[in-house]
Amino acid sequence: MPAMRSLAIVVAASSLLASCSDEQHEKGPVEKSTALEHSGAAPKRSDEWLELKDETPPADWLVSRAQATGRKLSGDEISSLKQSLSTAVERLGESARMIANRSVQLEGMLKALGYDEDAIELIEALTSTIGETGQTEGFGAVSQQYYNMRKAGLTEEQATADLRRRYGPRT
Repeated sequence: MPAMRSLAIVVAASSLLASCSDEQHEKGPVEKSTALEHSGAAPKRSDEWLELKDETPPADWLVSRAQATGRKLSGDEISSLKQSLSTAVERLGESARMIANRSVQLEGMLKALGYDEDAIELIEALTSTIGETGQTEGFGAVSQQYYNMRKAGLTEEQATADLRRRYGPRT
C-alpha cells in the first residue's frame, strides 16, 4: 500500500514537469475580471483543473476554488493574487492558466504530505522567490523543488528562502 501512495506521488510530481499544451503565454497583465469577487460563482468546469478551452480567467477560477472551501478573500488578497500571476507570467513565460493549474497540483501534493498550503498562497510565495526573467526552468520546476524541500522537512520559510537564494535578484 505505501508503494501505491509513493507511485501516486511520483506520478503527480512528474505531471508538474510535463508541458500542458502548445498554448502561448498571455502578453500583458493577467485578466482583470472581478466578476467572481461579487458573484461567488463556481468555476465552469472543475475545481481540479482549468481546461485550455475554459474561458474563466485563472485568477477568478482560483478565487472561486478558495471560496468553495469557505475561505473569504478580501479585495486586497484578490489584487495580490492577480499581481502575482501577472509577475509570474512575465518572468516565466508561461500562461496564467498553466501557473494556476500547477499551483493546484502542488496544493494536492502537499496535502498528501499533511501540509495545508493552498494554491493562492503557493503562487504568491513561489512568485516572490523569482527575481528576474529567465532565471528558472518554469513554474513547474520551481514547484517541484519546493515540494521536494517540503517533503524533506523544510518549513515554508526555509524552502522559500532557499528558492530566493537560487532565483532571486542577482546583485
